[in-house]
Amino acid sequence: MIRFRKAWKILGACLVLLVCSCGGKDKSNHINYRLSGENELLEALSALKEAPDDVTLNISIWYYFTERGMWDSVIRYAAPVFHRTLFSPEKEQLMLYSGAYASQAFIFSERFDSLGTYLDRIIPISEEKGDDFLRAMVNNIAGLYAIKITGDYAEALERYKQALQAVQNTRDTINQSILLGNIASIYYHRRDTAGYRYASEAYRLARLSADHYSMTYSALQLSQMLYLKKEYASAAAYLEEVAGIATGYPQFHAQFHLLQANMYADRSDYAKAEDYYRKALDTQEHTEPGVMASIHLDYGKMLWKQGRTDKASEILLKGLLSISDSIGSIEYKHELLLALSELSSATGRKDEALEYYKKYHGYAEKLFGIQKERAFQRLENEEERSALKDEINGHTNVGGIVGYNGDLSKVRMCENLGEISGSQFIGGISGVTYSTVSASANRATINGGQYAGGVSGAVSGPYSYLVANYNTGEIHGTSYVGGITGVISNNGLVTACYSVSGIVAESTFGGACGSIDDEASQMISCFYAGFNGPALGNGSAECLYFSDGTEVPSGATAGWPSDSVEQWGINTPGNDGQNGLWWKDLGTEGSQLS
Repeated sequence: MIRFRKAWKILGACLVLLVCSCGGKDKSNHINYRLSGENELLEALSALKEAPDDVTLNISIWYYFTERGMWDSVIRYAAPVFHRTLFSPEKEQLMLYSGAYASQAFIFSERFDSLGTYLDRIIPISEEKGDDFLRAMVNNIAGLYAIKITGDYAEALERYKQALQAVQNTRDTINQSILLGNIASIYYHRRDTAGYRYASEAYRLARLSADHYSMTYSALQLSQMLYLKKEYASAAAYLEEVAGIATGYPQFHAQFHLLQANMYADRSDYAKAEDYYRKALDTQEHTEPGVMASIHLDYGKMLWKQGRTDKASEILLKGLLSISDSIGSIEYKHELLLALSELSSATGRKDEALEYYKKYHGYAEKLFGIQKERAFQRLENEEERSALKDEINGHTNVGGIVGYNGDLSKVRMCENLGEISGSQFIGGISGVTYSTVSASANRATINGGQYAGGVSGAVSGPYSYLVANYNTGEIHGTSYVGGITGVISNNGLVTACYSVSGIVAESTFGGACGSIDDEASQMISCFYAGFNGPALGNGSAECLYFSDGTEVPSGATAGWPSDSVEQWGINTPGNDGQNGLWWKDLGTEGSQLS
């Protein structure tokens, strides 16, 4: 039997396609279309012969090939379904999804001649009748098309924003991450470091989901932005993360090697740079032509810088031919033409230089027309205003002290007394914790939606800790709600914390934590009271109900550390951090907590 898992995803590659995941943690109303391997693919293909119009079977097969960058196979199986169902109203859903998958495959294999028929049909129907995910998928495709065919960054940004809004309606954190990465990629194409904030947010959401596909893509986007900012050490650190998880996603290998090569080239380590450029070129089987062109461009520029002009001209020309007019993409073409023009001029080939420059000028006008640039700036300003408004209104990442406690930052000995409201990732101290929150207290009410906690809305990452904190404020939310934190994931740790508050929520909630999402994440020596329910909504942990003579809730274990053991206590602003006792395994203030 074919097993369709919970949690579903849809697409992948550079300027990545939407992963079929819905609703982040809330997956109850969705199907997973991911097949685990070749055996399940063969079973699905066999079953499809008996049920050719089964939507789930078809999507599972298209997705299997899409995730692996096997565009010919996607077209082979999706295109006939699209044409077969084109004029069958009762099969409209199958027609829309087959058209969307085929369109993506045509874009990533850069077969643009076939694309118009599909987009003209699926875009208007999806806008009128499609669900949020299909609308996001189609807008994502339209954004890709705008970049690759017309070079219209404003149109691409608008399309990605519409797609992002659609997946936000479902609180789909995986696809939010991917679309934010796509937005960041626009800025990367423009060599604009303003895209860093989008890449950073994409990475944050990907880590919360612990989804390897989105983590690979977002870490790659973030490393690219850090490279633009010339923060090479940080970029290299994220590339190390990509190297550890990208094995199963060959469509990302070219960009990984290219970025490594560029960083070595910038530091004049040309031997290592050339080695990585060659590795990037060896990935052609799984890499779209536009990315291959960018590899040739950067490789050629490095060779020219070394004075190897003949080899540089050869490499640049190969890059130009990889995106010829027959393919139709203008991505990188203008830069290759300019480089060839300048190189020809520098080596005395004046007529050749002029011809390249004329062609460059024609493509540059298409890419950088004044009206397009003004439109992009207008949309960029609207995006800035929207982001600021969300922060003021407390939409997401809302904390009494800090909304987002990022890598290597620490929050210590803080106290919140003000009521907090938001819709996603809300905490009394921190909205999201990626680093350390210690010796802090929340005493105010939390009014949230998903991922709400008395201390932090979410604790995610191998260096993410809540240590010796407490909460006394009542917490209201929808799902993933806990007295201490809403969720612990991706190797997060919560230790020596307690909550004495009421919890009001709809699903996945607990007196201490809403959900512990993986075995590597831990909650140790924590306590709760004031809530008549279990410590956790999902998962298992060392968390006891404070036994002071009150009735112990069903499913809870009573207990409290003995004073004679002197093993536990909290430093808070109330006693200036002087009189409390640390949990005995945490060390002193001067070691782990400093």
